[in-house]
Amino acid sequence: MSKHQLANRNESKTLVCILAAGASRRFGAPKQLAKLASGNLLQCSINTLAQVASQINGDLALVLGANEMQIKPHLKGHFILLSNLHWQSGMASSIVCAARYAEQHHYTHLLICLADQVALSATDYLTVLNASRCRRAAAYYQHRLAAPALFLAEDYAHLAGLTGDIGAKQLLRRHYRDGQLIACALPRASIDIDTQDQLISWQNKL
Repeated sequence: MSKHQLANRNESKTLVCILAAGASRRFGAPKQLAKLASGNLLQCSINTLAQVASQINGDLALVLGANEMQIKPHLKGHFILLSNLHWQSGMASSIVCAARYAEQHHYTHLLICLADQVALSATDYLTVLNASRCRRAAAYYQHRLAAPALFLAEDYAHLAGLTGDIGAKQLLRRHYRDGQLIACALPRASIDIDTQDQLISWQNKL
């Protein structure tokens, strides 16, 4: 699908949103600022997803919470900053921030992304976007549906009601069972950074 087709399918308007509000307790420091070959972890995610947003003529948003004041000075680029004041309650609170913003600003699609999925390229994210054909889509790896995941405007009310640290997995599974979601095989989505050992392992592969 061409850039023109992506941008104009059903006059869609997509918000690409990076969730990065966690406290990184298992990492022992703000993992958003962990050093990678091309910059800190979160900046690398911003750079990749800025390309994606540009390809679809969408907007890029970033949800921060824990350590927001420490992290912000290390970031650059154009993005919408969403502050999650309830980040301690779990990942769902960041999805709520994204969904409410998407609804308030009339986005037809919301792509939820995780900052620490370091192996994903712009092409991987576009695979999810291209697969949707006006339906939902999500990454499929390790026998589960997960982020990156593309939702429709009709999902925002449900997303805004999520609580805890489970996220939207139940909603993804339900839509898949109903034939309303396309599963995209993205094995590289299984690579994320939660601990210092995982960071060292990833750095050794570069």
